[in-house]
Amino acid sequence: ATAEMAYDVPTAATLKATYPAFAGVADATVDIHLANAAATAVDTSWREADYAPAIVAFAAHKMALLNIGDHGQVAGYK
Repeated sequence: ATAEMAYDVPTAATLKATYPAFAGVADATVDIHLANAAATAVDTSWREADYAPAIVAFAAHKMALLNIGDHGQVAGYK
């Protein structure tokens, strides 16, 4: 049997581990972008396996476009 995943919005720690350019960004800032991604871009019509990674990727993309994070690395994500 495979482990059950859940449609849980990922944490700031997950985003920062995935995209280290955002390691210095306040968790509250990251959490806002994760919540916005969950509310506007990714919903539970997505496969569970794709839900959290899609939210993380979208939130990182939006923060990069806003020049949030380590600009040396973030520029590569734009």
